[in-house]
Amino acid sequence: MPAPPIPNPQSAVENWRSRALLSLPDAGKVLGISRSSLYKMANAGEVSLVRLGGRTLVRSEEVARLADGVETWRPSERATKARAAKVDRPTVAGKGGA
Repeated sequence: MPAPPIPNPQSAVENWRSRALLSLPDAGKVLGISRSSLYKMANAGEVSLVRLGGRTLVRSEEVARLADGVETWRPSERATKARAAKVDRPTVAGKGGA
């Protein structure tokens, strides 16, 4: 008897754009966030969830909107200034500063 196939966690989210609705765990995998984060986003009005057959789902268009609208991360001005100040600060002998 052949061994059962090993489940591939990525197979659940392959071709997700062609599906009308996604489960919250699948949507979370696509977005790289948790199911509870999706609920928090829904409570904040950032994403719409739907109920179907007792399940809570999200439309793939919503997931695409979130995925396509993500801003590129840039360090804050405060962090940039802090790094610059650290480089300019003299190190104390014997302290092993960087």
